[in-house]
Amino acid sequence: MSEQQILDIRCGDTHVTGCSEPEGYVACEFVACLVSGASGVISGAKPASLFNYIPRSRRWDHTLHSGVTTHIESYDPRSLRKAEREAIRACTLGLRRFGVELVVLFRRESKMVLLAYKTDRLSAIVQDRERAAFLAEHGYDTSSTDAVIRELRRRMAAHYGDQGKATAFPHEIGLLLGYPLDDVRSFIAGEGRETCIGPWKAYGDRETEQARFRFIKECSRRCGDRFRSGETLGELLALPVTRFSTATGGVLW
Repeated sequence: MSEQQILDIRCGDTHVTGCSEPEGYVACEFVACLVSGASGVISGAKPASLFNYIPRSRRWDHTLHSGVTTHIESYDPRSLRKAEREAIRACTLGLRRFGVELVVLFRRESKMVLLAYKTDRLSAIVQDRERAAFLAEHGYDTSSTDAVIRELRRRMAAHYGDQGKATAFPHEIGLLLGYPLDDVRSFIAGEGRETCIGPWKAYGDRETEQARFRFIKECSRRCGDRFRSGETLGELLALPVTRFSTATGGVLW
């Protein structure tokens, strides 16, 4: 499967021309999951998004795939595993064209935990003196974005470890997801004085935080609407919502 084939996938597609049936199905399923779980990155509203992917599932995102049914479970498991690897490989290359990286942070059996991020924006976070100091305080090597991702992958694997051996969730990941440093710091400290709750618990000025949450929600909604209306993954990435949105209320935080 080529990266262009991945980028040409639209909402509701269940096959890809030139690919085997399981390859096409899995690729379409994965793209739907990506658009749903990483709409903040695709739309330009967030530097990174964390999302789960459960291959071969009938639990489709019905907001994106209404009424889709399949006989996917009749396919050879080995073919499906190969199709999953191929879909993620092709998607990773396709996203890279638009400055987006995709990494699998953890995988167990059928469940994957993935991180999609804008390379330039995540690099800016890691290079910011105050944020880098915070990450270093929590044991991260901040010499590069790759080093931070490697440590995050190690911590996610430890968190999702064998029953009884799992470690605490690495909440410092919020910094990479675009959460303000003060919010991440306050949450980890367990201060319990949040001013409002949206994608995360916010501790700053209520009106400012709510405006930020509305911005993310609106960008994600428009991204999903465009996908449902027939735009391909490539088209979503080529023209992020934030490029033509008038509802941002100003510069990204």
